[in-house]
Amino acid sequence: MEQQQTLPDIIGRITGAMERNLIGPGEQAELRRLDVAHPYSPAFWKVMTVWVGSHQAPEGETRWAIVLSGFARMGPPLNKRGVRLGQALYNAGYSELRLLKLLRVKGPTFADTVRRLCSFLAAKAEPVDWVELARFILTVDEQKADEVRRHIARDYYATA
Repeated sequence: MEQQQTLPDIIGRITGAMERNLIGPGEQAELRRLDVAHPYSPAFWKVMTVWVGSHQAPEGETRWAIVLSGFARMGPPLNKRGVRLGQALYNAGYSELRLLKLLRVKGPTFADTVRRLCSFLAAKAEPVDWVELARFILTVDEQKADEVRRHIARDYYATA
C-alpha cells in the first residue's frame, strides 16, 4: 500500500530530482511544452509515477500537468520556501489587473494563465514557494480554492 505523502513532501522530492538532474534538461523541456489537457509525455509519466504517485483521477493528472509544466518553466532556483505567491507577484511587478484575472480564472483558460504566471516569475527571476503555487493549482474544492485565492490577495496587498 502506498503511503500518503504531503504536498510539501512531494514538492521537495520533485525539486530535489530536478536539482540532481534525475529530471534532466530534456525532460524539463518536455514538461515545459506539455499539453496539459493530454499529458502523453514520458517525462510527465515518469515524474507522476516516481515522485508524485500514480493514483490520481484524470482531473488530478491534468492539474499536476499544469504544476509540472510551471515548475519546469521556473526551475529549482526559483523555489524558495516561505515566499508567499502574493508576495512574489508584488515583488515581481505583477499588476493588480493581472492579479485580478489570476484570482478569477477558471475553466479552460486556467492552465494558460498559470503558464504565463510561471513564465513571468521566471523572466523576473522572482522566487516563490512552490508548495503554495502547487496548492493554488491543485485545490479543486471551490470553498478551499477561494481561501487560497484570498490568501494570495492578502499577501499581495500586505507586501505593497
